[in-house]
Order: sequence, then structure tokens, then C-alpha cells
Amino acid sequence: MFVAVLLAAGLYLAICLPEIKNWQSSQIDKLLMRAKQADQPTTKTALLEQGALLGLNDPIATEALANNLWDSGQYIKAIKIYEDSFLPINNTYLGYLALRANQASLAKDFFLKSNQELSTSESLAGLASTEYIAGEIQKGCSYAEQSKKLNLSSKKSESANTICSILTNKSNLSERAQIYKLLNSYLYALALSRLEALDIKGTGDWEAIAKIYANTGQLAKALDAANAGLAQNPTNQELLALKVQYLLAEGRREEAKPLQSQLEALKFSTF
Repeated sequence: MFVAVLLAAGLYLAICLPEIKNWQSSQIDKLLMRAKQADQPTTKTALLEQGALLGLNDPIATEALANNLWDSGQYIKAIKIYEDSFLPINNTYLGYLALRANQASLAKDFFLKSNQELSTSESLAGLASTEYIAGEIQKGCSYAEQSKKLNLSSKKSESANTICSILTNKSNLSERAQIYKLLNSYLYALALSRLEALDIKGTGDWEAIAKIYANTGQLAKALDAANAGLAQNPTNQELLALKVQYLLAEGRREEAKPLQSQLEALKFSTF
């Protein structure tokens, strides 16, 4: 009798499962659409949280919330959304997210886990970056070399080996080119020190400096860098957008309003 009940329950679940899945997908789509149309950031986040909770096994709902948190500077929370979901965890992907968030120790944990599962060119290149950040240049170069042996065509491997040549003073690249290679590999502190040492800085350099400071939570210095770039070119849209973003993050809405209007006018004039 008990076995018959279990079989009946299993059959009922099998019949209903597609309908449950369709209902789940429908509700997630509605929540994501409402979030897209939301005027208030808090409302948008709340709707995305509902969608992610309902869709712990849904990659679209998970990514929508994680991206929203990432865009608002909540990097660790964004990474945790992926960890807490029912989706298969890609530790290499999370490792590079952690590097972008300036969390080298967390990134190293992810890359080590990835290597325990299956050593890849990308995970080894990631480990190289974490060692470079820690000042362990030779260890980093060793990981970079291992990465290259696994996949000669890997962009991550190529980048890790380029950084090795830069940090061992073997690179033929110009100083500015070296700086942006460091920056693109998430070696923020090294890139920042070299950027600030440049005798002549362009608006792109000030933009990079501002972003690095903002990424480490130093909004006052990020604003100073954005202002320095705007002093060179007051109509630079990228720097204006950054300044607005930083002012709003500090709660200085009244100061941001005229800059928002200026930015909208510039966008309209170039449309």
C-alpha cells in the first residue's frame, strides 16, 4: 500500500512538474519586467531579489540580480548570489569576478577550487594574477608558464605571461601600454602607482585613476581624479558620468543634478 502511494505521488509530480516549471518561468519573467520598468533603485533590487529567490535554479534571474548588485558596487554580494543559487558553480568565473572586485584572496580560493576540480589554462592564469598582486612574481610567472603549456591560444594565458614580462622588466611595450595591461589584468595597485607617476596624463588616464579609486571605495579621491580630467576637457561624457555616479553615491544629489542635465544635453547633441 505504501509503495503504491509513493508511486502515485511520483506519477502526480511527474505530471505536474512541467506546469510548475512553466508557472515559475512566467512569474520570473513578470518580476524581471517589473524590475526593468521600476523607477526607484530599491524597488528594482527588491523585485530582482524576488525573482532570484523564486528562480534559484534559473540562470537569467540569478544573473539579473547579481548584475544589479555589481553595478551598485556590492561586489561580494553579487558573487554570493551565484554561490547561493542552485546553479552549477563555475569557480574560475567567480575567481575573475573576485579579481575585478579587488578581492585577490577570495579570487585565489576560487581558482584553487577550480584547479582541484580540473586544472585549466584560465584557472592557472587567474592564480598567476593573485600571486602578482601578492608580490610573488616568480610564483605568478610559474603559473603563467603552466597556463601557456595547457593552451597556447588562451587570451588569459597570454595576458598572464605578458604581465610576467612586465614585472620582470623584460617587456618591450611602452610605459603607458604596460600600465593598461596591468589594469586590464586587475592589478589595480600596480597600475595606479604607475598611472600617478606619469608626467603627462590624458583624460583616459584620469578616468582610469578615478575608476581604480572608486573600486577600492575611495570616492573622494575618485572625484578628485574625475575633476582633474574634466579640467582638461569639461565636456568629456565618460568623466561627467563618473562624477555624477560618485556624487550620487555620496548622497550629494543637488550637486549632481546640473551635471546630469549637462550630460543629457551632451548626449542629445551627439545623437
